[in-house]
Amino acid sequence: MIDTDDTYLELIENGDFFEASSYRIGLCGDDADLLSLFQKVWQFKDRENWSQIDHYMGREFLCDWLEFKASLGELTDRTLVFRSDTDTDLDSKDTSPDPIIRDKVQAFFTEHRLCDLYDILYLCTHRSQEFGPDIKGLLSTFFDYCDGRHIDYVLATQYEPDLTDNEVRDMYHRSCDILGVKESK
Repeated sequence: MIDTDDTYLELIENGDFFEASSYRIGLCGDDADLLSLFQKVWQFKDRENWSQIDHYMGREFLCDWLEFKASLGELTDRTLVFRSDTDTDLDSKDTSPDPIIRDKVQAFFTEHRLCDLYDILYLCTHRSQEFGPDIKGLLSTFFDYCDGRHIDYVLATQYEPDLTDNEVRDMYHRSCDILGVKESK
């Protein structure tokens, strides 16, 4: 059961998201627990730091948070992103893909940006034969973490005009197949 005691809610309210995430580790709950938590957090909506709280809740609870907001009539705008935001030539044979993958995985863990996810998936589907053993291990960890729920969350909150949601999902499935990683649901 998710413990929605005052400590956890106070951490969220005060914007101490790192501690809140650490506090939440190991807690589990059912839909009723999540609903109760979401209703309590929703009471912070008029706070000055609401956008940061909303962002934290989305990153922690993914589409569950988006669905809760939608049930209240709050629509989540999709942020427009461009793949051209990346300054890296992903096809350059002069550059090993390993440092690019390291940077993109770190960036994705930090920001959950579609452009970073795309770059990771692109490199997996186009240059995986060049990956070193440590990168294969890093990607195994990445795909353990970045499951279908994360893909759905990123696609629900961001879009790129030249990239369809189905293309991203297809690249995700192909990347898992190429790397021999079991897809998480």
